[in-house]
Amino acid sequence: MIVPKMDLRQYTTDRQRKYVRFDNSRGNLVQVQTIDETGKVYQLYGFIVDESFGGINILLTTEYTPMIAQICQVKIEGIGMVRAKIAWTRQLLNKRVNVGLEYIN
Repeated sequence: MIVPKMDLRQYTTDRQRKYVRFDNSRGNLVQVQTIDETGKVYQLYGFIVDESFGGINILLTTEYTPMIAQICQVKIEGIGMVRAKIAWTRQLLNKRVNVGLEYIN
């Protein structure tokens, strides 16, 4: 599947950060699997905004907004499947959700 590169810099801010951000994966497709409080499994797809040693910032287009502190499985091209915790979410326009994920060892 060929996915066009997107300019996602508008979805990130220049705050003090714990880790240096890498943008070599910006625009790559990512898959997130999460389970809500009722046990329903969600398969969400989005694009990488930026990533760091400690986590990843992604942009999803979905009606379901993941909850902060949820544990999820994230499939990242070139890395494979990793566990992560949802650190923050930001609701944007047109069913877009910006999500910060913190990797779990």
